[in-house]
Amino acid sequence: NERSEPEYMQLWLPSPKRKEHSESWLYKYKTNLLKKLNDEIIFKENKFIEIDIEQNVEKKSEGQAQSQEKYEDIKDFIQHANSAQSLILLGEVGAGKTTTLRHYLIKCLDDLKPDNPNAIIPVFIPLKRYKKYPEISSLITDSINEFIDVSSSTKETFDQDSYNFRLIFDGLDEVPYELRDEMIDSLKRALNQKNKVIISCRLKDYDDNFVNIHNYRLKELTDDQIKTHLKPFYNEDAPVVFKQKIKQEQNIHDMAKNPFLLDIMIEIMESDPEKVLPPNKGELIEKYVKIIIKKSRKDKINIPN
Repeated sequence: NERSEPEYMQLWLPSPKRKEHSESWLYKYKTNLLKKLNDEIIFKENKFIEIDIEQNVEKKSEGQAQSQEKYEDIKDFIQHANSAQSLILLGEVGAGKTTTLRHYLIKCLDDLKPDNPNAIIPVFIPLKRYKKYPEISSLITDSINEFIDVSSSTKETFDQDSYNFRLIFDGLDEVPYELRDEMIDSLKRALNQKNKVIISCRLKDYDDNFVNIHNYRLKELTDDQIKTHLKPFYNEDAPVVFKQKIKQEQNIHDMAKNPFLLDIMIEIMESDPEKVLPPNKGELIEKYVKIIIKKSRKDKINIPN
């Protein structure tokens, strides 16, 4: 009989020849995905804000007491959410759902040890990319193969029963309406498996589709968080910029509590010597788009339609 490989080698090295550990799919997956994430501007330039998160109580009955907990670190929040560590993350448009989950993904990958056969493998699955209904196993396989440098003829398959996954489904609200019910049914099946699951969705589009899972909501930015986000751009002048350009106008102050709109404001102020911010969302986005188009023409960058 041929000498059998150690158990962890059999698990992590799908190649028939059992190449060295450094060639395993999990090692490639972790390395390539981390590189992509760390190259994203928000993480590369250390612009990420750890937004406060609270248990969503908007749909609870009036007589039911509900504590609210603040988590300083998204990983701590995930670990303490509930015993099953499966949850729904809700937030308004631009609240930071995707960015928060990608930050958590980085932390999971940093802790991932490819030589551990019981390792929990984080898989980030953007639901908006799917225009037709796929099986969950296909979502997992596609999301992993994207980062393990394999040709279409040698793609690996990854079923939920063979590995320990942390499945991060981002953007339930971005699934085409005609596929929404099928996707929800598929996600319910995933929740009944051994894998850990996180699902993000826009707050107004979530209809309590999943039972016995805690819902959490990203909170608006506080004034201190806004000033912290301004600091890399304005250094010691950040409190002054906040007071003079944001705090004084109520509509602008309210918009600045949204991370996406705050980033737009910073882009506008960086491009406008007078730092004039439009007082409503429509005009703010319109001014931002004009700035981006002007920059693209100057730098000869192609912007998708």
